Amino acid sequence: SGFQCVPQVVPSAPLAIVLYYLDCATPIVSSIVPTDITLVTPITISGRGFSSNPSDNVVTFGGYACLVANSSESQVVCSFGNAHPPSFTPLPLAMNIRGLGNASVQANAPDVVLRPYVSSVFPVQGSTAGGTLVTITGEGLSVANVSVRIGGSNCTVVSQSYQSITCTTALYQGGPVAKSIVLLYSSLSTITS
Repeated sequence: SGFQCVPQVVPSAPLAIVLYYLDCATPIVSSIVPTDITLVTPITISGRGFSSNPSDNVVTFGGYACLVANSSESQVVCSFGNAHPPSFTPLPLAMNIRGLGNASVQANAPDVVLRPYVSSVFPVQGSTAGGTLVTITGEGLSVANVSVRIGGSNCTVVSQSYQSITCTTALYQGGPVAKSIVLLYSSLSTITS
């Protein structure tokens, strides 16, 4: 079903054991999509020479395991599952196919970058006088120097982990009803409504 890779036989001494290093036996990664991901985003790796048995394809990005959900000889789909890779950090692909070895990643196959993902906010209402303790949950939230704005007002960060940020709201300054939460990471932001 796949391409054939046949070594050119080279005469050798009797009883010699030979291992052939062949370009045609090297798995090739030609593309990775998407490259701007959240922790729950499935990642599709395309190329050739992969195993159709998902457990034979070992995939990591930046050293973090990407669990293979399904695979064919030309495509592998994986996601991070319980791994906690850092946000806003390029994560290079490393891939090993059982029985063949490491895949060669072509230059046009870029690193993936994890973006924070917000799944919920609690509570969903608070005092206009401020002082409401708000917990934002999700994945990849533990980036240094985060600031939080709720409806245009600052929310002072009290604690932060990979899966949550807790902040205290400021005095409500009036204007439109707060409809969004903005997490500011230096010049990058993630918005949820």
